[in-house]
Amino acid sequence: AAIELLRKTLSMQGLTVSDQLTGYRVLGLSLLAIGEENDARDAFRQLLERDREFHFAAGENPRAAQLLELVRVDLARQVHFRHRVAPNPGQANTSITLTLSIDDPSRVADDVIIRYRSQGVTTWNKITKNVKGKEDVAITIPGSLIVAPSLEYAITIEAVDGRVVASWASEDNPETIAIIERQSVKKSSVLRSPWLWAGVGAVVITAATTYVILSRRRKIGFASIDTRLRLPSF
Repeated sequence: AAIELLRKTLSMQGLTVSDQLTGYRVLGLSLLAIGEENDARDAFRQLLERDREFHFAAGENPRAAQLLELVRVDLARQVHFRHRVAPNPGQANTSITLTLSIDDPSRVADDVIIRYRSQGVTTWNKITKNVKGKEDVAITIPGSLIVAPSLEYAITIEAVDGRVVASWASEDNPETIAIIERQSVKKSSVLRSPWLWAGVGAVVITAATTYVILSRRRKIGFASIDTRLRLPSF
């Protein structure tokens, strides 16, 4: 019961690397103690995938230390990869790129497969890209399929015969990227601006006032021509 509880805890999202290291170390030791060597090997593999430099303290558990070293040798022959996501968090309707750095000493990796879906969607989308002989590869998830509040994904690398040689997360326990809504900026029309119409109104009033004043001056000017003071002649 304790081992199953520990497994369930390790499958939870949000665990720190330190939590995972401690969990897989205890799980491996517990499984080895009850004779479940294959399961203990898997636990130690998970441990070393998170920390390649991990070693048991000298004399702590010789049997576990020996099994750990066997797993370390096996891992050296296997495919490993790291990946990064950009942007993270993502934005709705904006593409997301996953960049993988692949370590494949035996050159067995053939295809990388990205499975993804928006939270709440039941079906998975899939992108497949050939990575034979490549160390770095970028795969872009189109923005049209990215919506808030999150995107779930899993990565597998397969050999040419379809055998999975490396993976990250799964459909049952996917990795999650938070997706935020894009900030919509309201573009207010210049013609709707109250400041514009206040300025226009001031110009119109000024122009009208000037027109009235000039009109009056013209009228006064014409009247003075007709009523000029005539001096008597001597």
